[in-house]
Amino acid sequence: KKENFAPSIVKLKEGGYRIFWNDAPLKGVTSATSRDGVTFVPDAGLRLLNSKQGDLDCIASHPWVVAMNDGYRMYYQGNADCDPRPNSQPVYRVFSAFSKDGMSFTREGVRIDIGNATGLSAAAHGRILKLKDGSYRMYFSANFIGKDQPADVLGATSSDGLTWRLDARPILERAHDPTVIQIQEKIFIYTTFLGDNFVVLESSDGYEFTPTTWVDFYDRSGKRIEEFGDADILQLPDGRLLIYGSGKGSPGLGIYEVSK
Repeated sequence: KKENFAPSIVKLKEGGYRIFWNDAPLKGVTSATSRDGVTFVPDAGLRLLNSKQGDLDCIASHPWVVAMNDGYRMYYQGNADCDPRPNSQPVYRVFSAFSKDGMSFTREGVRIDIGNATGLSAAAHGRILKLKDGSYRMYFSANFIGKDQPADVLGATSSDGLTWRLDARPILERAHDPTVIQIQEKIFIYTTFLGDNFVVLESSDGYEFTPTTWVDFYDRSGKRIEEFGDADILQLPDGRLLIYGSGKGSPGLGIYEVSK
């Protein structure tokens, strides 16, 4: 369905993969399971339900699931504005929930807040990577109080995955909805930039990034998919990279491979 978007794919401890995404029409987060990362079988029910009116995460979306030592932690975008009117203004924060089995998640609370303490008017679409020193890095869409422009990609650091310290400056301005992957000794951020561009940034340490290339996406007929974003990326055991995402006119989530 075209309403399904913002996927996160994680390698399961028992083998295979599970992909999580926004359930249509935004009732929460659902999932599907795969042995090979290509063919998926939908899982029953929702992994995380929308909360109730008045809660800070009454709409839960944009999941990102990380395998932890004792289970799986889902970071997700919570919207405090449940008003369905077209002109309503979202109020985004980054939250987390935990699961021992990757299926039943329990809310843990706010991870990145907004307001004067952080200087943010919105925090959304958090993606997390564990560095080789054991610390965690988050890359997310951040709007700064008093900064009149689109979101920036901002980084944050944590020792336990729960308490986060924000970077002093954005990694990339006028960019949003990043995804991140580590390949050997390099860390790559794939992110939407200036609306209809998808750019790749490269880093050796997870802190300092350099833009390296643009990426375009095409359907089977060879037509370019506009406004591609809200993506995740997976490296298969044979080294191939698969990108999961959608764009303008997409019928729903698609799987894309780098052309040779």
